[in-house]
Amino acid sequence: MSLLRKHKKHNVIANDHKGVWRSINRLLRHYIPRNDKVISRIRITTLAIFTSAALSACGFTPVYKTIDENGSNAKNLAAVKVESSHDLMGQFYTNKLSDLLNPASVNVEPKYRVKTELKKNKIPFAIQQDRTITRYKLVLVANYQLIDINNGKVIDEGTLRREGGYDRVDSDYATYISDGDTTKRIIRELAEDTRIRIMANLIN
Repeated sequence: MSLLRKHKKHNVIANDHKGVWRSINRLLRHYIPRNDKVISRIRITTLAIFTSAALSACGFTPVYKTIDENGSNAKNLAAVKVESSHDLMGQFYTNKLSDLLNPASVNVEPKYRVKTELKKNKIPFAIQQDRTITRYKLVLVANYQLIDINNGKVIDEGTLRREGGYDRVDSDYATYISDGDTTKRIIRELAEDTRIRIMANLIN
């Protein structure tokens, strides 16, 4: 396909999206005429969907879709050794990130290692007039380094942050379980964030 034909094709795609966008705006104004916040949220979601579709049509591919399980990129990710603290949070994070980096459990010699330090902060989020806490916010921070094992060079480093919350109920056991479940969910999100950062550095 010539460059001119590609250009025309992309213009048609863009024009189609503009028309759909105008139609969505008219529908939103018709059915939700006074709730601008709701309209704004729906617009953002819709824009994200159509932006993704437009980029795919123009030939762009998200990083996570470029990995071939048998290719060099997958082997690079599988060659990352995950190191974290030995407490329950660190073990859960290590297992989750290792599974994300090497889902096929490929046996390769480690070429990189990622060192991560997790910190958790529990903050009273909803307090009644009698000072009874009814909800907590959890903030987890992961300080990480991606290191080349061969030369000890730090390839990438940074801080990742995620948060979540849960209700405090009358049962201490139920509250304890909610804390644990929320912590695990946040750690899963941090592991996914870490994987994306690693992919950005190791995928060709």
